[in-house]
Amino acid sequence: MGGPEGTTPVKPGGGGAQAEAPAPPEGPKRHGCDGWPNAHQLACSALFLTLLACFYAVLLPVVRAGVGDAAWAGLLVVHSVLAALTVGLYLFCCYSDAADPAVWGAHDPGDERYGDFWCATCNVSVLESSKHCRQCRKCIQGFDHHCKWLDNCVGERNYVAFFSLLCCCTTLVTFQAACVVYVLVRYSTDGAAASGVATASGTGASDAHGGYIAGLSVLLFVGVVAVYFVGELLAFHLVLVYRGMTTLEYIFAMKEMEDLAAAEVEAGRPPPPEPGCCGPSSAVAPSDAARRPKKMVEINPCQALCVAPTPTAKLVHHGRLDKEQPSGSGLNSV
Repeated sequence: MGGPEGTTPVKPGGGGAQAEAPAPPEGPKRHGCDGWPNAHQLACSALFLTLLACFYAVLLPVVRAGVGDAAWAGLLVVHSVLAALTVGLYLFCCYSDAADPAVWGAHDPGDERYGDFWCATCNVSVLESSKHCRQCRKCIQGFDHHCKWLDNCVGERNYVAFFSLLCCCTTLVTFQAACVVYVLVRYSTDGAAASGVATASGTGASDAHGGYIAGLSVLLFVGVVAVYFVGELLAFHLVLVYRGMTTLEYIFAMKEMEDLAAAEVEAGRPPPPEPGCCGPSSAVAPSDAARRPKKMVEINPCQALCVAPTPTAKLVHHGRLDKEQPSGSGLNSV
């Protein structure tokens, strides 16, 4: 953070020989819905609305026909509450602004936490925990990660809402998948008529409801996949909360571990084992003809539980103001 690599950020009005960093081509985004929705937002919304429609149109009629109005009303209420919470939290996370208040000039000028660090891109003094996000084009207070499904950053100011969204979404998709399993088990043991599948599919007691069961099977597959991915993300953040880490700190720790493993392999020594029960390191020594490819850091709750935290000094992402030098002498780059 703080301008292109190799340049020193300069405080405006400071004078000196350094050239000021170029202004960004666009202003900072207010939130994740500032502009047209991206492909991930559209895909996420379409999948979620499809799952909701399938539950109300496919599952609930079977439950009502097979087990009565009481169970139907109970499932309807529970599912509707979970769906409403998920939608509300998703919209809140999309529209929330996790920026450092100084980006908008909304911070307290007397706040002693300001004045030590400077972002040359935002052109303001920021908090030590803030990091500049290139996608959002602003500094995020207590930066955790940029979520492509929200097209918004998750930081100190909206992390609780994001974590609550994961909890509600995981519960909702698990609940819906369990309802599909219940209907399929009931159909396989009681038959089409007694289970309510025949009535709900409009085929009576005949055997012409194979398409209905096939649709339920597809819905179960999609539900299980959703439970796996959303549940893994929730487990990952549960571990991070337990360890007091952010996603950014986990990424730094994993990259540091991978660099260490690659250095060991290049020196002819076996790489250290990866933390947790994740097996040996996959690092390989770079050849003369090609550089070692960079790997994407993956979500892994097991590794997050065991990885060694990165020293705090390496997590400062902006220029430090040199208060000992006279005014106008510039900044020290971190």
